[in-house]
Amino acid sequence: MKSDLAATSTQYNIDVDPNKAILDGTSTAQVQSEVYAALVGTKAGTVALAGVATDVYVQIDANLTGTDIAGGAERLAQLPVGVAKMPLGSIATVKPVDNQSRISRVDQSPAATISADTTSKDTGGVSSEIQKVVNKLQADGSWLA
Repeated sequence: MKSDLAATSTQYNIDVDPNKAILDGTSTAQVQSEVYAALVGTKAGTVALAGVATDVYVQIDANLTGTDIAGGAERLAQLPVGVAKMPLGSIATVKPVDNQSRISRVDQSPAATISADTTSKDTGGVSSEIQKVVNKLQADGSWLA
């Protein structure tokens, strides 16, 4: 049996200290914009290649964070931001966090998809057993005793 609730991905939580950002001559919104532009890229211009206009984007090395999640947070913390181009880590905390990869919704409420490959011909019995397990599951992910 599989559930899409188990799928997680690691992302980086960047918590900017507004007071430190002001001392750096920037704001939390400006820091967010700079980090986004660095990670996703920003259009730097257009060049003609073989007579065809092609947009040019600039972004940091995609290997900055790599597969070493903790090391990626440390490297991301060195990203220069703000007016004085201070390291991001000097005005913000940068840490990896695991988040649910996908959030499904039914009528605006969170929902989960549960699937299984049954080996029994009694699919009604299998469904009944699965429903018993689901009924024991609390909204916070804990189990009823």
